[in-house]
Amino acid sequence: MQKTIDLKKQNPSNKLYYVLLSLGSNIEPKEEYLKKTIFTLETDGHVEIIKTSRILKNPAILYPNQEDFLNQLIEVKTHLSPLELLYYVKSLEKLLGRKERFRFGPREIDIDILFYDTLTIQTQELTLPHPGVYDRDYLKILFKEFDLSKYNF
Repeated sequence: MQKTIDLKKQNPSNKLYYVLLSLGSNIEPKEEYLKKTIFTLETDGHVEIIKTSRILKNPAILYPNQEDFLNQLIEVKTHLSPLELLYYVKSLEKLLGRKERFRFGPREIDIDILFYDTLTIQTQELTLPHPGVYDRDYLKILFKEFDLSKYNF
C-alpha cells in the first residue's frame, strides 16, 4: 500500500525541482521493466517527465559476474523532497517486481537519483549527487543527451 504524502506540508512553496534519474535492468524482460517504469512515472502524478535518453546496453560494473544491463536516464520535475523521492522510487521498484537479492546483484529494475537540482547531500540514506556519476562510462555517454548545467555538473 502506498503512503499518501501531503506535498503542501512538505513543500509549502510548491516549487518544482529538476531531477535526473537512472534506470537499470538486467533481468528479462529488461526493456519491459524500463517501459513499465516510465509509464508508471508518467501516470502516477509524483513526477513530470521532461526527457528520456536512449537505452544503452552495458556490462555490470560493481558485481561483474551477471547479465548485461540496459540503462536509461530520465529527467523529471517534482514537488517531492529528496527523501520523499527516494522513498517513492524504492516503493516503485517493489511495485514493478524488484526482488531483494545481494548488494549489486541482478535487478528487475533499479532506479537511482543521480542529481536533485543543485543539491548536495550526504546522509546514511541518500548521497547526492549519486556517487557513481563521475566514474561510470555509460553515464558519461548518456549525459551527452542532457543539459547538466542546471545540476552544476
